[in-house]
Amino acid sequence: MHPQPAKKRHDVLPSSALRKAPDRLRPAVQSEARSVGVVQRAALMGFETGLETEGLVGVLREYDRALEVQLHADPSTLGADGADRSEFTWILLDADGLGLAVEAGVVALHARMPHAHVLVFGKSEFVPEIDRLLRRGAAAYVPRRFAHDAILAVLALVEAGERFRPASENPTDEHGADQHAIGGVAARTLSEFGLTKAEREVLMLVAQGKTNLQIALELGKREGTVRVQMSSILKKLKVSNRAAAILVAMRDPTMINAQLERVQEKPLDLDWLYPHMDFRRCRAGDVLFRKGDLGREMYVVQRGRVSLTQLGLEMHEKDIFGEIAIFAPNHRRTSTAVCAMDTDLFVLGEEQVRQMHYVNPAFALTVLQLITNRLLADRQRGN
Repeated sequence: MHPQPAKKRHDVLPSSALRKAPDRLRPAVQSEARSVGVVQRAALMGFETGLETEGLVGVLREYDRALEVQLHADPSTLGADGADRSEFTWILLDADGLGLAVEAGVVALHARMPHAHVLVFGKSEFVPEIDRLLRRGAAAYVPRRFAHDAILAVLALVEAGERFRPASENPTDEHGADQHAIGGVAARTLSEFGLTKAEREVLMLVAQGKTNLQIALELGKREGTVRVQMSSILKKLKVSNRAAAILVAMRDPTMINAQLERVQEKPLDLDWLYPHMDFRRCRAGDVLFRKGDLGREMYVVQRGRVSLTQLGLEMHEKDIFGEIAIFAPNHRRTSTAVCAMDTDLFVLGEEQVRQMHYVNPAFALTVLQLITNRLLADRQRGN
């Protein structure tokens, strides 16, 4: 854990040129035209509107569904005149967008809202710059390479009162101080920490957000056995909770490669996705869409069958379809979809699909493979 930074005050915070949040982000993100009022739990995002911002909104909403997320064109005006001071739980700043001004921004916002957790996101992992931001009041520095699970873990660590920055390439800085995140945990492979193969398998499933019971069922073990293995994992990694263990795992290339191989070898586990989807019940003969229609939704079959008439394909339980139109430039359907029998579907809207691509790389890889295989099959039929 890093020492608490000394509190300093600055009166200058350069503006960040954020555009108005699009309607599709409401209510998760409020437009800058809406006055920023006092709310019980709120997050301020100093980011440009775009897919990355939408993805981060999705992560925040998953972490805390009651959280109100706001974009603001000029964070320096918050509380500047004492009239619109808001107590935010989280403040997320884009270091790449603010450039050199990010340090002044951290100082000013931390001084005005000392109880808010300030997280800085950026591409750079240069230790002196990161440490300077932490000393100025940032609670964490999050590299842009961090995916969904790692960001969730950072949020959990920060809210638990810890500070975070990524491990550096070098074990010490020029002053000899430890440069590793999470209480001095080094950026070593899991094997170097002494984790057995069985423990690495458990940790990989933990990184996918599975509970001890779900892990036990998948690995054919007793839940108590998984609990004991989890305690051993935390002890060997010298961390206090699952979130911190995930962060250590995400720094091990072998773990990342294992996750990718798992996606390629086994069907994607969609259980995590269902809570984000709408349920729709259809009758036999119902036309979901026709070839040439605009496509703004992706479907997963829960029960029943759906025929893609022009493609000569039939979708069954847990099959995904309708994804091509979402990513096609003209958003047009390539086939008509008809329910071959009474069918229950889960439906995900276009913006939700794009968010899920950001927050879950395994989902993105699965959909990419699906699109590629279907386009290749369509080309072969054309020949």
